[in-house]
Amino acid sequence: MCCAAIGLGATTGPVALPGPLAHALTLLCVLLAWVPFRAQGIDASLAMLRGLSGINGVALPAMVLGWLPWLGVLAAPVASLPSLGDARTLSFPEATACLAIGWAIVLWAPQLHALSARARGLALTASFALSVQAVFFAPRIIPFLYFRF
Repeated sequence: MCCAAIGLGATTGPVALPGPLAHALTLLCVLLAWVPFRAQGIDASLAMLRGLSGINGVALPAMVLGWLPWLGVLAAPVASLPSLGDARTLSFPEATACLAIGWAIVLWAPQLHALSARARGLALTASFALSVQAVFFAPRIIPFLYFRF
């Protein structure tokens, strides 16, 4: 909101950014704003922000560095990332495919209200099924975020 107040991130105004750059800036602001709400406290929030910024160093799965060896200059290889999914990581092709599909859905799929009734029903059914799957196969119960305040 601070960026919008000074016109940064808008596609019109004193500082007009191209649409994709404005989207990226908005996504970055939203992702950083989630950190204090998800962390256990202020210390954990600051530690997470330090980690996100790379102050604590950068680690990547060894498989990623195998595919992109030039990243070895920036990051240390690890066999797995212990705080990511109970020490399981997706392989590089799987993670890349998931990110590409997600970005394609976000950027190019029509909005829900623009879909036909049948397509809307299919999209909502698939979303519900994935949500139920996430609840039943989660390794532990995570309380709703806002109940902690």
